[in-house]
Amino acid sequence: GGTLALIGGHVSLDGGGLDAGRVELGGLVDSGTVGVNIDGEGKLTLIFPDDVERANVLLTNKSLVNTSYENTHVVINANNLDILAESTLDDMEQIKVSKSIIISDLSSINGRESSSINAGSLLLSNDARLSAGNIVIGDVALILEDAILTAGSQIKINPETVFLENSEIVGSSGNITADTISLENSNIWSSGNITAGTISLENSNIWSSDNITAGTISLENDSRMSGNGNLVADTVISEASQITRDNVQARTIDLTADSQLNASFVRASDSISLTNSVLENQDKDLASQSPTL
Repeated sequence: GGTLALIGGHVSLDGGGLDAGRVELGGLVDSGTVGVNIDGEGKLTLIFPDDVERANVLLTNKSLVNTSYENTHVVINANNLDILAESTLDDMEQIKVSKSIIISDLSSINGRESSSINAGSLLLSNDARLSAGNIVIGDVALILEDAILTAGSQIKINPETVFLENSEIVGSSGNITADTISLENSNIWSSGNITAGTISLENSNIWSSDNITAGTISLENDSRMSGNGNLVADTVISEASQITRDNVQARTIDLTADSQLNASFVRASDSISLTNSVLENQDKDLASQSPTL
């Protein structure tokens, strides 16, 4: 199949559909030249200049963009990308967005395992779905209202804030790094490292088969932090929650309200405090003082 390219100005699809061998969407807001490359197999690729601001791309009102042929894909280059009102972008190969991606109201982006997404910020809300092979977000990631972010091979989120409410991040084999990771009624299932200044969970779960590192880790209201690997923090606070890791190392550990800490090895360089809580199946190494009960 051939290539269908829509080049603006801003590109908007309202209640329509695009179906071709390959689909490319994008545009420029100022004067500039979009190059065209055709490889030896006749595959057409657009080349956008780096020094000209890109235009916005919008899909809304149950719009659909996909491809009908094997090994063909959808590519988007934009300043902002909005997928709204039950719209769907299938067979995604590559998305490059300078500023924000917003997916909401039962809309979705579905990428293949080799696909990639690179954006300044990300908002998923109201049962939105985003799946791709490689996902890189540079500023803020907000995942709200039963939204699900799924990575087939790797996810790398390097924003100041990752905030999940009633939502999930699933299947990450890459790393999650942020100043703040905050979960409310949400889940992160990851096989990569999780690193933050602050990690807070309220009625939420983090499972990781690799290391979790933070300045402060706090769990409350029946939260869970589990999986293999190390948990390393300055301060660990658990209220009515559970931590299960291979090794736990911190300066202070404070467990209250029926909390439970399970680990092969626990080290607290300052103190461990337990109030109506349980510390199970560990070799305990207290550098400064014994636990207070």
